[in-house]
Amino acid sequence: MFRQLTRLANSLAAAILFIGVPVIAHAQQTSPPVYAVLSLVGDQLGIVQPAPRPELNFAPYQRSPLYLENQLFDQSVVNAAGIAIRKIVPNAELAALNTRSPVLYEKQASLFEESAGAIAIPQAIKNAAQQQNASYLVLVTKHRDDLSLRFDNHRRDNGKLEGIGFYMDDASPESSRARGFVAPYAYLRVALIDAKTWNVLSRQTIIASTNVPAGNARNASRQWGTMTPEEKARAVDNLLRAEVGKVIPLLLKTG
Repeated sequence: MFRQLTRLANSLAAAILFIGVPVIAHAQQTSPPVYAVLSLVGDQLGIVQPAPRPELNFAPYQRSPLYLENQLFDQSVVNAAGIAIRKIVPNAELAALNTRSPVLYEKQASLFEESAGAIAIPQAIKNAAQQQNASYLVLVTKHRDDLSLRFDNHRRDNGKLEGIGFYMDDASPESSRARGFVAPYAYLRVALIDAKTWNVLSRQTIIASTNVPAGNARNASRQWGTMTPEEKARAVDNLLRAEVGKVIPLLLKTG
């Protein structure tokens, strides 16, 4: 099933790439601001479940990474950001910065350190932004925070989630009679950065999840098995587009 999801992501990537705004708008006489957008969240999906025997695993949850071979979900983030930016700044030019460097995905916490309002940006990213004459860099990275979901009238909050993926639990959501719960999640950080000084102008955090209807599934594993690869990919894609679209206006308002 994971291989099917990866293959589906490969096939959807090209179609989703062209949804939304052009990557670079035509030059205008008034020198509009250029927003470079870089997403570093789509290298993998986390498949998170309660550990069957937490006392043996030394952790309440177990996480299995599903590595992706394309930029499907990063493209979703970039396109959603571009659409939202254009609504606030209609004449903005947009530049999508792409990378598949494992280091940028795996070492984000240490690579993008902040100090005195400035953020450390790898020189390769600076060069790419400057080549596009960027005024601003919108940087989307993974955020790690407490798991905060409700099941059976009590919280599951003694674990951590990061990036994007699916949380699966055999408990049921509040106000639901179904047993079994599959929730796509997005834990992200979005920063607006001055591309001249590399100071952080504003930042927003996304902590979001949605409920996938259980249907006739008796538990989370069966529910996961009844979902098609397309449904899984679309669930994450829809969540990313909705949440990024919400935070960009806040980001530009406070920037």
